[in-house]
Amino acid sequence: MKMANIISHQRETLVKPSLLIVDDDLMIRKTMTRILKKEGYGVKSVSSGKEVFKGELLASTDVILLDLQLGKESGFDVLEKVRELAPNVVVIVVTGYGDVSSAVEAMRKGAYQFIEKPASSKTIIDIIKRVTFDTELPDEEEKLQSINISLGKRREQFLYGPSLNPTIKLARKAAKAGDSTILIQGPSGTGKELLARFIHGESSRKDAPFVPINCAALPKELMESELFGYDSGAFTGARIKGKIGLVEQAEGGTLLLDEVGELPHELQTKFLRFLETKEYYHLGSAELRSSNVRIMASTNSDLALAVKEGRFRKDLYYRLNVVYITMPTLAERKDEIIRLADYFLEVFNRKYNKHIKGFKERVKAYLTALPWDGNVRELKNLVERAIIISDGNYISFEDVDTQLSEGNFDIIKINLNLDLLNSDNPLWEARKEVIGKVLEVTNGNKSKAAKLLKIPRSTLRFYLKKGSEGEE
Repeated sequence: MKMANIISHQRETLVKPSLLIVDDDLMIRKTMTRILKKEGYGVKSVSSGKEVFKGELLASTDVILLDLQLGKESGFDVLEKVRELAPNVVVIVVTGYGDVSSAVEAMRKGAYQFIEKPASSKTIIDIIKRVTFDTELPDEEEKLQSINISLGKRREQFLYGPSLNPTIKLARKAAKAGDSTILIQGPSGTGKELLARFIHGESSRKDAPFVPINCAALPKELMESELFGYDSGAFTGARIKGKIGLVEQAEGGTLLLDEVGELPHELQTKFLRFLETKEYYHLGSAELRSSNVRIMASTNSDLALAVKEGRFRKDLYYRLNVVYITMPTLAERKDEIIRLADYFLEVFNRKYNKHIKGFKERVKAYLTALPWDGNVRELKNLVERAIIISDGNYISFEDVDTQLSEGNFDIIKINLNLDLLNSDNPLWEARKEVIGKVLEVTNGNKSKAAKLLKIPRSTLRFYLKKGSEGEE
């Protein structure tokens, strides 16, 4: 797996696998196609297993998202035939008929992963990203290697800014601290994994693999085998050749346990022992193995509270929490919002081959005013959608206007300019000015203006009519 770990982030954005959805539910196919296309993947879908093997479809596919129930067809049969005809195609089973026996059977027949419906889009995307990480793409190695440095420099712009200076200073110190474990805490979307990659890149392990695992994305029954691997015959359905775990994949480098609070309680004891000794066993093996890997963990939950409630081992918490780093929310980085938006503008201009120069002033004011509950990830998604929609040289308010339906109006603030001493009716003047500014904010859309003002549209029309007559 040379270079595969080091360039995994670049592959997320530049060498994404082509996907095929196999599901007899039309709504599921449409929904998953829409979500995955937004993430930049090439996606095709079919309703039956027979269609998978027609023409050149299978030959042009890298990853299959396969339902087990396809009308009268069995997804297991489709899985077996895919493994026979195209062993390099990765199959992810996504099914509403999930149980341990089905998961084991799917893995035995060669599935890469087993996901139960309903699965969040984040879970599916995380698994697909791991496919990108695990699968070597030899034809792209040289190209990715040549752009690795320039991409790394642009990516690190995300971590620059006054509000992050203390965080980066601590991160650089932690990077030099050898094998010490690091716990990164922060709400979803703040960039915890990016900070972990930054620390890895600043450390003496930078030329070795960086391997992330999302502890919330894997069934707990499979978590131990994913981490530590297994030998042939370790359990019913184990692959003939066995499987190396993520610990081995990260040898010499860094293993990041994302959402570590979701680590199954029964596995916490084994992982604590591994942290203390750096020794472990493959499932089904009596051979003691050792590992040279640095452990980082990240979480958006309160692990201290989880310890108090008995959901997380106290000794594991303190063992992980040798160096504790917090990622600030985007609301705490208000002065950097436009700089970050400009950074994402550069990224997505390249991705979509566009040449948008920047944001109009009205849009900048709007972006600065938003609460950003989804943090940097929300900003990134907003900029990407705006770039896709925009046909101009600058992102206009109309380009982000379609995103105002989510109820963000209440954060918009307006300032009034009233002369109370010289106005005959200051209350009426204030109302006219408020309505005028709100209509400006909504680009003249009366329905949105009424929503922002929290009044019926008919009431707004009444005020506008009276205003045009110059009286109350």
